[in-house]
Amino acid sequence: FFKSIDRILSPCFAPTDYDILRARQKSLALAETVFHFRGFQIRLCDVDGISTVKKKWLQCFEDVAAVLFTVPMDTYDVPAKDTEDKTELEEAMESFSAVCRHPGFAPTPVVLFLNRRDIFRNKLKVSSLAKAMPDYKGSSDHTEATHFLKRKFEALAGDKKNFYDHVTCAIDTASVRSVFDSVLQVILQRSAEIVPKPV
Repeated sequence: FFKSIDRILSPCFAPTDYDILRARQKSLALAETVFHFRGFQIRLCDVDGISTVKKKWLQCFEDVAAVLFTVPMDTYDVPAKDTEDKTELEEAMESFSAVCRHPGFAPTPVVLFLNRRDIFRNKLKVSSLAKAMPDYKGSSDHTEATHFLKRKFEALAGDKKNFYDHVTCAIDTASVRSVFDSVLQVILQRSAEIVPKPV
């Protein structure tokens, strides 16, 4: 934003899509957003993985069309806020495992977004994934490291049949649009299953 400070401070400033994508605001509780995509109204509930929330939010949802679980890949070496002996990525993995094992979500599709692939790629050059995760035996190559993380989450998903994963960069709008098109198909299929049939 500093490069655009003159534009932002202008009295007639209107944020661009890029500005909005860069202005991430952490939610401190359950936040609900309703938006339209491809002619469908979608209600998105963001729990943000906050520890005080995540213990409770699993019980808050019934008959959801899908669980979208976003993990910032570059947090493999960032200490978790609640405990110093874990990283944010390890905490995310625990939460993800809890979602996949929760009986209430047994029929619910779980879609994993391994996000911030651009930052992850750059960070691997200066911070070793193998040092943060000793079971990683690969190099600093981002493709190899990404494949490792995908396998870790696939193992946590266990035998869940309706599990999907995508490697994303949230500010790459073309990529996100394409991914969301495929996610929409999952949501529509599940919605058809949970909407009561007319008698």
